[in-house]
Amino acid sequence: MLLLAFALSSCTCAPRQPTVTRTALTRLPDDIKPGSLVIGENHTDVLYARHTPDGVHIVHGGVQGPPYSDIGQLRLAPGSDGVFYWAINVTGEERHLFLIANNTALAVEPPINRPLDFVFTPTGKRWATVAGTEPSADGQTPTSVRMWIDGQVAGPYPDMTKPAFSPDGAHAAALVDTGSGRVALIVDGKSVRVFDTPVGPAVPRLQMHAVGPNMPEQFAISYLVNGELLLLTTDRDGWAVYRGEMRLGSYRRNQPRSDSGPRMDFGGVLATAPSIASHTLTSASAAPVAAWWARDAGDAPRWRVMRDGIGELTTCTVPSNDPPALSTDGRHLAYACQESAEGQPLKVAVIHDGRRDGPYDAVWMVAISANGRHVAFAADSGTPERPWFYVIDGRRGRLRFDQAFPPRFSPDGRHVAWVAKRQRGEKRGDKFLLFLDGNSYASSDEVVTGPSFSDGALSWVSMRGKRLARLTITH
Repeated sequence: MLLLAFALSSCTCAPRQPTVTRTALTRLPDDIKPGSLVIGENHTDVLYARHTPDGVHIVHGGVQGPPYSDIGQLRLAPGSDGVFYWAINVTGEERHLFLIANNTALAVEPPINRPLDFVFTPTGKRWATVAGTEPSADGQTPTSVRMWIDGQVAGPYPDMTKPAFSPDGAHAAALVDTGSGRVALIVDGKSVRVFDTPVGPAVPRLQMHAVGPNMPEQFAISYLVNGELLLLTTDRDGWAVYRGEMRLGSYRRNQPRSDSGPRMDFGGVLATAPSIASHTLTSASAAPVAAWWARDAGDAPRWRVMRDGIGELTTCTVPSNDPPALSTDGRHLAYACQESAEGQPLKVAVIHDGRRDGPYDAVWMVAISANGRHVAFAADSGTPERPWFYVIDGRRGRLRFDQAFPPRFSPDGRHVAWVAKRQRGEKRGDKFLLFLDGNSYASSDEVVTGPSFSDGALSWVSMRGKRLARLTITH
């Protein structure tokens, strides 16, 4: 065991030795399809695909499914044992696509391309997905986008976002292209609002893929905890964030995350116009509070976090690729702020409710506790030899790592866990290690899943060779 590197300042109790339980899950076959392994949210349900002489099968709970020529990304519905994926059978020149939902195969026509990930309600009882359709061979039918929701097909539309389910699962909403350059909000298949096209200069919709959907790159839709919709869409003034009927902000520029495609630079009035980083729009889990990154108007690149349309005082040189971290009630906020001074290298500070920690050479995935009192992240020391270390509430851990993964807090904020890797000559070899409050409790050959807290315990799935095991740590 590694010695406790640091503890959360909120804990004044005497430390108790945790109880560690290891439960064997399964042994993976040698013919497993790379990248197909999925672990359920309870860290006991195992799903994967395997190659056999007669095709590719899924294996769920030890039971093998029917063969296909190939199988796409596998998903397990939350709170249930429903299996979802796309599959294809090829016979000669004929291709037959299937959508497997809740273990039932649905034939899909016309030919589908670029299916997006599945969306579920919290209980997993309802589901939806979106995919593009290929143009017809004669060129008469252009590419379009369709949505599958609970097995029913909606569309086609010229383009659309992924759908969002209401908190109670009763409603499904999406933003769609009307075909005239305008965007419509549809709820349960009916158009409830149509937004005007921008008047004046504005960053256009990007067409990053020959076959859609393309709208998810710049548009956003989600339900808030109170049932209102949070939208990022085009309207008369350019790009706008709406909470229900209230417009929280308007922007002429929309800047997707840097790895979404080629970066587009605009001159004229757009060069200094207000901008929103579309990939950063987020909301609190227990309050109707939204936050995002936005750029001030003007020549200087000044970005700041907006909360319900009100900007934070701290300005940064560029937006983070991660959304701001909000407490469950939306009252507390933390984020990584990139700064640069003339002639100096870029540095990153972490801002927590206006308090500044750093700077560091880099920061990876800022996490905030549910009550907003604690913040944890991995920071880069700027040295090639084990550059990463963890920081909790401003306290730097003494251990350094070659690779670091996002930290996670327990629901009460008293404990924090993470997975990290130390290599190059360590006794344990090149292993990924599980840490809880600075102590190492388990190792794994690969990162199968992140650690999670539930019912007062921390659980994690480790892999040693081909064997999977569930580790549970209770206090």
